[in-house]
Amino acid sequence: MHNQKKIKYNFNESLGFILVKTGRLIENRLRYNFENENISITPQQWSVLTHLWNEDGISQQKIANVFSKDKTSMTRLLNNMEKNGFILREQGIKDKRNKNIFLTERSTELKEISIKVAQETLAEIIDGVDSNNLKISKQALKEICANIERL
Repeated sequence: MHNQKKIKYNFNESLGFILVKTGRLIENRLRYNFENENISITPQQWSVLTHLWNEDGISQQKIANVFSKDKTSMTRLLNNMEKNGFILREQGIKDKRNKNIFLTERSTELKEISIKVAQETLAEIIDGVDSNNLKISKQALKEICANIERL
């Protein structure tokens, strides 16, 4: 360890900075594309809906775990979604403290068009990116997530 050359830290080249910036840019582009199609959901709300379209009725805690969000942030997001008519929350049968999240007719109606817009957005943002580089990047990020989850 003592013989290693010291690497000068460069914030703009740091993994954290690049990840956060990329995430924000993707989110901003998706939000812009949703607005252009008059789809009144945020990218975060859309992420929750995509999970519910595959597994309707799961617990609020499970959704928080899936998205690695703390209870307060997830509650705020779900409150807004419920207020806007995208979800319903019901007390759990086994555990009254736990709420299960269900889709509404309004959110079900958004499924097809919002997925289409998201797919078009993905095509826009990866245009010109080498498919092998994309595959390697995704694998590396999955490994980093796994490392962090083990900490």
